[in-house]
Amino acid sequence: MLLLFVLFFEISSGPITWLYMAEIMHDKSLGIAVVTNWTVNLGIAIGTPYLIDAVGDDHVGYIFVVLGAITFLGTLFIKCFMKETRNKTP
Repeated sequence: MLLLFVLFFEISSGPITWLYMAEIMHDKSLGIAVVTNWTVNLGIAIGTPYLIDAVGDDHVGYIFVVLGAITFLGTLFIKCFMKETRNKTP
């Protein structure tokens, strides 16, 4: 299941963040965006074990359903609000 997650993440919205930042942002805003991205990733990585302990072993799946829903909402945001960058690089 982990390999399937990585596969689908890497062929969907996973690399879009990095590609979009490289195409659209200037140096200072790119730095802020990268720090924000890694900070959120670190927060999820550190917080997930505490959430698992808090909900108990029987309800661990709910955490991943919530994280999956957040990912789905992020994908909708990308689809609806982010501009296409193909052939627009100066």
